[in-house]
Amino acid sequence: MTDQEKPASTTEQPEVQAAPKSSFDTSFLMKFISIFALVVAVYHFLNARFMFWALDQHKAIHLGTGLVLVFLLSTKNKSKFYKIISYALAALSAGVAIYTAMNYYAIQARITPNDADLILGILTVLLVLEGTRRSWGPIIPAIVLLAIAYAAFGNYLPGIFYHGGLRLSRIIAYICTNFTGIYGSLSSSGAMEVFMFVLLGCLLEASGGIDFFMKISKGIGSRFRSGPAQTAVIASGCMGTISGSIAANVVTTGSITIPMMIKTGYSKEFAGAVETCASTGGQLMPPVMGVAAFLIASSTSLPYITICKMALYPALVYFLYLCFSIQIKALKLHLPKGEKVSETKQAFKENGHLLLFLPVLIYLLSISTPPAIAAFWTCVALIGLVAAKKLVTCKGDMHRFFVEMKEFLYLGFKDGAIQGTKIGLILACLGIMVEIFVITGFAQKMSFQMIELSGGILPLLLFYVALTCILFGMGMPTTGAYLVVSILAAPALVTYGIPLAAAHFFVFYYGLMASVTPPVGVGAIVASGISNGNYMKTAIEATRLALPGFALPVFFIYRPEILWIDAGFVSATLAFLSALIACACVAVLLERFYLTKLRLWQAAVLLVILALTIDPGALTSIAGIAAFVALTVIQYKQYKNEYDLTAPPILQNQPKVK
Repeated sequence: MTDQEKPASTTEQPEVQAAPKSSFDTSFLMKFISIFALVVAVYHFLNARFMFWALDQHKAIHLGTGLVLVFLLSTKNKSKFYKIISYALAALSAGVAIYTAMNYYAIQARITPNDADLILGILTVLLVLEGTRRSWGPIIPAIVLLAIAYAAFGNYLPGIFYHGGLRLSRIIAYICTNFTGIYGSLSSSGAMEVFMFVLLGCLLEASGGIDFFMKISKGIGSRFRSGPAQTAVIASGCMGTISGSIAANVVTTGSITIPMMIKTGYSKEFAGAVETCASTGGQLMPPVMGVAAFLIASSTSLPYITICKMALYPALVYFLYLCFSIQIKALKLHLPKGEKVSETKQAFKENGHLLLFLPVLIYLLSISTPPAIAAFWTCVALIGLVAAKKLVTCKGDMHRFFVEMKEFLYLGFKDGAIQGTKIGLILACLGIMVEIFVITGFAQKMSFQMIELSGGILPLLLFYVALTCILFGMGMPTTGAYLVVSILAAPALVTYGIPLAAAHFFVFYYGLMASVTPPVGVGAIVASGISNGNYMKTAIEATRLALPGFALPVFFIYRPEILWIDAGFVSATLAFLSALIACACVAVLLERFYLTKLRLWQAAVLLVILALTIDPGALTSIAGIAAFVALTVIQYKQYKNEYDLTAPPILQNQPKVK
């Protein structure tokens, strides 16, 4: 049962528990929400394969059902008046969706909206704004309202903000009744690919996937001196492959890993920073990338599988750097080695079959199967794998088998409907802003302004674009951050001549880094709440640990082969290794420690290696990588001389007594 479904606690007010109204709220309403969510999930699941409606009609149903769920779920612990308003909004949302779907062809045929269309459009916009506020907070609806005001009153503004102004009927047509804006390409992704992959993730979670990831992470992490921190990184990386939210990543894995790190000897701020960076990095890891993979594919017109391939090497650099940094920190703090945890084999024995769905997904995407249909068949495969395992574990007890399968499908489909429609709702809301930025010409003018300010100097342009991305990405979820910065900042890079995919990955990374950057680093806020550490110190530490998130976008511009742009396997892999070594050099220099304390001449060598690996030449990159390997060998010899590696693990953390 999710938090949204749990009835309000009645420990302090027992008289409320006996009231008939409370019984309705905690029983009938929740049962209705669960049944409705199941119907919504099954409908989306089947529609992905059989497509019962025209796409725009399906988007109307997708949006309407999402609004109904959001308004009903938001009544928890609210007043009677608030609940009545919410029920009315849910009923109105259902009516608007049904009317739009039933009258789709007539509405589409009208060039300008009539009075009925205008009322319908205004209601739809207001419902979307309120639904987004309830499910995602006030920031995005406030920005969208400002965009609508800008569309109406831009003729009163100076400079690059000026445009001719738009009448209300034209605004509503652009953002709703012409089936753009709210019903534009973002909603197409939300109603099809995004929903199906979120459903796949929820089914994986319901099958025990999170517990599987945590056990594997503990088993691998325990082999290192920085064990709990490594567990946080690995678990968050695995979670990020199925999650669309940084905050959800932090809460899910951080509630376990942050106390473990603090107990080991890390500071509260460092523990929170590790979890922040790991959970943020989960949004960089394909195949989901916080839903951004589908949006980048849509923006660049590249196949989804190509976007996943492009994202892989940079994501590996990010996570390997993070693992490397926390291991150096553990060595520097002389943290003891913990006992090895043998949970990995048991985890694979219990749930290793779950990983078999991955080859199905990869194969379907590799043969250019549409992502929504690929996700459909992958869900079918996952359900089949779970059923096969339960048939074995139930040992012929068919009653137990059907009960366990019913619980698995119930949890997976219900949570999939709630999470999938919520993400679809924010995409619809952001579709309003995207459409307004396009029709008013603001996005194009913003790009030209950045190019003009840079004076044709590429590093200066990159700085302006990066700053714009971080500023507009603050407080935004992954999808919102990418969509805003891709409209405002990516065109400036493309106009300058940067490859389209490199430009979109550049702005995506910097928009996402706003989640770790003070003063509004959402991930750091949640992590510091769990660790009880200082928020600002946590955010600053997270910014340092998230170095590749800030450095890799520049690498995309000067060495786009790391994204497989005009590159084969050898050149792409060389760029990957060069980026990894360059980031490792910076980590060692910042800590002034590698396997042992860094000597002055070694720091100078690291600066040379850094310069060699940044240079795009193949020979310089190879020379830099070779030099780093040689320095590692030298450091290891120093490490063996300074520490007794034959001592018990708990005693190996202290230098030899001379």
